[in-house]
Amino acid sequence: IADGRGLVAALALGAVGVWCGTAFVASHEASVDHVAAGHWSQWEIDLWKQMILKATEEDPRITRVLTGKTFRHIVNKFTQTWEKEKGPFLKEWPHQGVLLAGLQEGIRRRQVADYFFWTPAGQIAGMIKELKSAQQVVEDMVTGAIEILDQKFRHEIDIGRKT
Repeated sequence: IADGRGLVAALALGAVGVWCGTAFVASHEASVDHVAAGHWSQWEIDLWKQMILKATEEDPRITRVLTGKTFRHIVNKFTQTWEKEKGPFLKEWPHQGVLLAGLQEGIRRRQVADYFFWTPAGQIAGMIKELKSAQQVVEDMVTGAIEILDQKFRHEIDIGRKT
């Protein structure tokens, strides 16, 4: 979920909360702790965010490349080549990750952006076109939801309007 429209739809279907992972990855604050802890480089985090910002609605796809299990991420040259060449898929965790660890490390060290394949992203990646603060992500989502509820359901729902 990345906007008020998705939030309202989820709530209308009975949800009590929503998952907003991709929306928060594309925030200024995202993954700062991973850089500080040495797990990720700033290059990796910036690349991941840029891939989300450039993504269309068709770019996030489910693949088994990274883990051997289904996983949605932004498809790139690595994924396309692996699937075209029918690269091996090892079904037992963590064998697929072990198989790819050295390759991924080489891609990271050489900063080969077209083949960096740790890019998880939800289907909504195509909706996100600018980096925002995490606060702005939440405020925009809530404001958008309130506007929809106020416009479409003004007389049916009390959304806390002051009269």
